[in-house]
Amino acid sequence: MITEDKDIEEFIIKYKNYIYKMGNKFFIPGAEREDLFQEGFIGLYKAIKNFKSNKLELNSYVSLQIRNSMLMAIRAANQKKRMILTRALHKEDINFAEYRWGDPERTFINKIELDNVYDFIKNNFTKIEKKVFFMKLWGYSLDEISSKLNKNKKDIGNALFRGKKKIMEFKQEKENE
Repeated sequence: MITEDKDIEEFIIKYKNYIYKMGNKFFIPGAEREDLFQEGFIGLYKAIKNFKSNKLELNSYVSLQIRNSMLMAIRAANQKKRMILTRALHKEDINFAEYRWGDPERTFINKIELDNVYDFIKNNFTKIEKKVFFMKLWGYSLDEISSKLNKNKKDIGNALFRGKKKIMEFKQEKENE
């Protein structure tokens, strides 16, 4: 087992290019490439912490752990129950060039669009969906939201799922108008 920080640093340097190479072979829907690289580094860390010399050769074990960590992240993102979450709001769907806040006319239109979304949320989301949705937008993790709201993590995930589904339906309705 490798425990010294110096050893861990050496492994990170040694396997960094391998992680990037593996990460470029895969794709996680709704995520950025860096998320996949991060999964690879998590796999590397787990391999370093859990390696026992009587198992596989170290290089084989580390490579396998990195690859499996990435594949597990991809499988989790591709689960049907998560498809709406991963497809709900993509930054690629938002053309930030259109949001020129210096242009008074565009600023006014942006404010109207944001007000419409806010009104939709206010009128169509349940109390828990509103809280969870906005906390998630503010960057809280599901664990943090669960803890702050004193609710089960599964309930928080379900509320977020319902909220994102409603937003997708609202977005689709607006596109069809």
